Amino acid sequence: MLSSSFTSPLSILVENVMSLLRARALAITAPEFAQCLAPFHRHRTATATASTDAVASTQHRDMAIAVSGGVDSMALATLLARHYSSPGSTTRLHALIVDHKLRDTSTAEAAFVAQQVQLLGIIPQVLTLDWTTSSLNHHKNNSGVGHSNRNNGHRPVQKPDKAHLETQARLERYKVIAQRCHALQIQDLYVGHHAGDQVETTLFRFTRASGIDGLAGMQGVAPVGVVNVVEALGISVIRPLLTVDKDRLRSTCEDAGTKWVEDESNKSLDYQRNVIRHHQQHIDALVGEDTRSELYPLSTPALLAFRNRMDRHRKMAWSQGMSLLRHLYSGDTCS
Repeated sequence: MLSSSFTSPLSILVENVMSLLRARALAITAPEFAQCLAPFHRHRTATATASTDAVASTQHRDMAIAVSGGVDSMALATLLARHYSSPGSTTRLHALIVDHKLRDTSTAEAAFVAQQVQLLGIIPQVLTLDWTTSSLNHHKNNSGVGHSNRNNGHRPVQKPDKAHLETQARLERYKVIAQRCHALQIQDLYVGHHAGDQVETTLFRFTRASGIDGLAGMQGVAPVGVVNVVEALGISVIRPLLTVDKDRLRSTCEDAGTKWVEDESNKSLDYQRNVIRHHQQHIDALVGEDTRSELYPLSTPALLAFRNRMDRHRKMAWSQGMSLLRHLYSGDTCS
């Protein structure tokens, strides 16, 4: 007779599988994503109501998605494609895929991502950055950006050194995206920033001694943060996934069969955001779910709560400032 303490290999296997299932994050459901979108639909409706724009409904307009090919943006593309595939919807989704030309594999990856979003019923648009290592033959403005109409109207820019690569690449990415949105008459640009990105942004700005606005992190709706690009005017960046964990985005792609690419540069500790992400993951692993841990104030849930408090302070400050301005300009002042 077998001892009661004996555990069969099958039982161990079943227990391991169940543990994995319990640990796996849940994919985002269609009703849940609709709730994520609701505030932005209300924002767009209010904006359209206040204007004379005839294309007011979110069900009858073109929208753009900034798609890097990573799991975050591919999950967003999957969710948006599913949401707007309902009968009666005439919304067209455009995936704006930027080939940064900073890695040998970038062009092949951009083509692969274009194929994947096309399978979702989304129109792919690959935008190629035009870098130059020489400033000769290009008139330069104060920012060092050369002027040219080559490559679909994109301006060649001087390739930055490694220390400024991340910042400059982001700036040029948003420039070409804003220009394409303008050409397509698109006002809504969706991006896949999630809760982890929100924490990284808050910490990143904390290291730069930012004020309330900076520590409030990213807003759900904001203007395109691009300077000196007139095409960006009127375009809103929309972030419906700011409260969603990245693990859930991965599960969303896995359940839908959506493929994504892994950017190896995300593992490099040469970039500050990657360092922040690496240390944050380490702290979260140490804390787990122990809210009494000495490290808990540095954990992702605690930092998100801090960001939320800063956002409330930001809104209060803006409200009080606007109230004061209305009071001053109403002529109702004390002599």
